[in-house]
Amino acid sequence: MGNPFLIEKSYTVRHKILEFLHKDWNANGNNYERRIGSIKIASDTNIPIAEIHKWQHLLVEKGEIVVSDNDGQIMMSLSTSGTSAYIDRKYLKEGKKEKWDNIFAWARILIPLGALLLSILNYINNNSQANKIKSIQEKLKIKE
Repeated sequence: MGNPFLIEKSYTVRHKILEFLHKDWNANGNNYERRIGSIKIASDTNIPIAEIHKWQHLLVEKGEIVVSDNDGQIMMSLSTSGTSAYIDRKYLKEGKKEKWDNIFAWARILIPLGALLLSILNYINNNSQANKIKSIQEKLKIKE
């Protein structure tokens, strides 16, 4: 589990891939048959090509992109469900949900631990105060 306050990188990479494909799709007459090379996506989005190849299989599994091989270069095209996923910001929403789930998971651990720690400190403080009061009472009885 990484930093619970950040969206996991896989969600943002998938969204950026869909964003690039969607913008290209819009710019080229809404043609779902248009294929873009992973090298072009990597150079235009500054996402390392290894990251694109690492996460593209999830987009293929969901049917959001179609992938083909063109002499060793991965070629991608957007599908209709990929368009919907991009417009709905599906992966950013999933990433934010996971982020909050991680924060709540940490909170479920830290809040009870904090309460236990405060209880122990309160017990020690009360015990110390009780001992001081007893000591003062004994001193007052001796002087009387």
